[in-house]
Amino acid sequence: YQRRVRGNRMNPMRLILLGAIAHAATASSAQVLTDANFDDKIAQNVWMVDFYAPWCGHCKKLAPEMDKLAVLVDGVAQVGTVDATSNKVVADKFDVHGYPTLKLLTDGGQTVTEYRGPRDAEHLDKFIRKMLGPLVHDLSTEAEFATYKAAHPTFFLLLSSASAEVSKTYDAMALDRQADVYFARSKLSLVDDSASVVAFNDGEVRETLSGEVTAAELETFVDDNYLRMCPELERVTYWDFVSSGRRTVLGLVDASTAVSYTHLTLPTKRIV
Repeated sequence: YQRRVRGNRMNPMRLILLGAIAHAATASSAQVLTDANFDDKIAQNVWMVDFYAPWCGHCKKLAPEMDKLAVLVDGVAQVGTVDATSNKVVADKFDVHGYPTLKLLTDGGQTVTEYRGPRDAEHLDKFIRKMLGPLVHDLSTEAEFATYKAAHPTFFLLLSSASAEVSKTYDAMALDRQADVYFARSKLSLVDDSASVVAFNDGEVRETLSGEVTAAELETFVDDNYLRMCPELERVTYWDFVSSGRRTVLGLVDASTAVSYTHLTLPTKRIV
């Protein structure tokens, strides 16, 4: 009997290996969520959830991207899928009417942010990390400012000249627009010292606000400046403009010619 026990004793290294394999297996694909298990699952961790319909072509294309996303965000967030046609309780709770619908759930499902960007693992990963990151990035050195400017084609910068009330309004706007706009602050003398808030586009100052700024003025300022001035219409920029709700002027350019199309850049002021 004793020999049999010794013979069946599990090697600790095998235990570690099997545990790692099990972890890899759970992280390699999205989890199936249903009416029965949804609330218990969502109560823990951060979740990106795909509400889909089995017959939906776009949903079928998205499915492998959700599995890729599960690997990319392992340890940061959980990834789940819900067949919204057979799990009506959950679908109705989250007001799902189209497929696929992607929602980021935080705070045990109490905070819900709908994702409207490109439906691939890389952009979903970037979105999740942005939503879990700081609302406003503090840039305390010129090196940090240069790195941030290079990473974000458009962003807004709050300067030290801003009053406490403007700073409070700015923080509230950063919370409201966290999903699609980048906000930073700095005490460095980077631009005109009289400005309170600066809009950057492709590394250059696009427009500034000075003095006391109301919430309505800041909202208009952000709406007018958060999209790049004249980007090439690609997959990512297409989603940006479609989701903006703004009218868009499209210039068609013959790529075979060497003629520059920078003259197509539009004025920064609101057209509509």
